[in-house]
Amino acid sequence: MRRSHHMIVGGGIANILHRETLAMIVGSRLFERGEQCFAAGRVVKTDAGIGELRGVVKPQEAGRASYVTRIWVREEGLAYECTCPMGEKRQFCK
Repeated sequence: MRRSHHMIVGGGIANILHRETLAMIVGSRLFERGEQCFAAGRVVKTDAGIGELRGVVKPQEAGRASYVTRIWVREEGLAYECTCPMGEKRQFCK
């Protein structure tokens, strides 16, 4: 089941989806975890659309399906979703 999680941030896409803001929203530990996933080559696909970013991340555990992560701007603020176990628990993940 896909769930969307919302956080009110305000501002346009150019003012929201950059490294410093994302690090502030998710916290340094989770932001670092995301950077480590990227450095390890686990981010296998990224796509930037109008008002959103999407990524596909390979899990560390063998035999699991890749996770799809999405961050986008809505009228009421910034929203995200991820198909990983942590994302399904309505928590920021990577």
